[in-house]
Amino acid sequence: MDERKKKILQSIIDDYISTAEPVGSRTVARKHELGLSSATIRNEMADLEEMGYLTQPHTSAGRIPSDKGYRFYVDQLMKQSELTVDEICSIKSAMDTKINELGQLLRQVSAVMSKITNYTSMAAIPERKNSVLKAVQVVPVERGKALVVVITNSGTIKNSLINISESILPEYLISVSNIFNEKLSGLTIEQINMPVIREIELLMGSSQEVLMPILNGVTDCIEQIDSAEVFLEGAINMLNYPNSGMLRGHESFLSLWLKKI
Repeated sequence: MDERKKKILQSIIDDYISTAEPVGSRTVARKHELGLSSATIRNEMADLEEMGYLTQPHTSAGRIPSDKGYRFYVDQLMKQSELTVDEICSIKSAMDTKINELGQLLRQVSAVMSKITNYTSMAAIPERKNSVLKAVQVVPVERGKALVVVITNSGTIKNSLINISESILPEYLISVSNIFNEKLSGLTIEQINMPVIREIELLMGSSQEVLMPILNGVTDCIEQIDSAEVFLEGAINMLNYPNSGMLRGHESFLSLWLKKI
């Protein structure tokens, strides 16, 4: 793309971000000192549309950026600015915080990015079906309650608080943990199937009343590991900008945010 097209594309995207309205050639010629006539800009806009960087929502309307146009804008046209001292301190403070789990890290990163940019920040952990289980522990918390902890080789930690029979002794929970570690350690999420669970049930040799809460707790932890996680910070910032048109077509994103709160 030549420099003239780049300047026109940047002008159109800057205006659209500010106004949320389609941008016409007259507007570009009037607002931006490009040294080009409206007719020349119109021809260049037609080329940019043909190249896939702009779209025209209506025949009589101006142009708006396409996904390809936004991608080019971010990669090639946005001006990089230096971080302020306060922003650098915020990042350093966040990174100095002791974090033991990937989800905590991404949540922290999202919060810092949202604070610095005043935009909505999103980070995601994809499904981890290939995660390998490293350890399973069933730990007594208080009478009638225990904490099931599952750890993967990548450092992911999930836990589930369960209700157990008050007659269960800590020694029994240690033996149960040993059985889970013997049968599950080294397996991926996908490899944990019903035959494996049945074998664990036989080895535990307890009544359903004792067995089921513990198995359900372990299953709950495994499902947490297996599912994708999304971390959203500063979603309310979407309402701080005049370009409300950016929200149109992103209902699924907003729906996802609403489900997370």
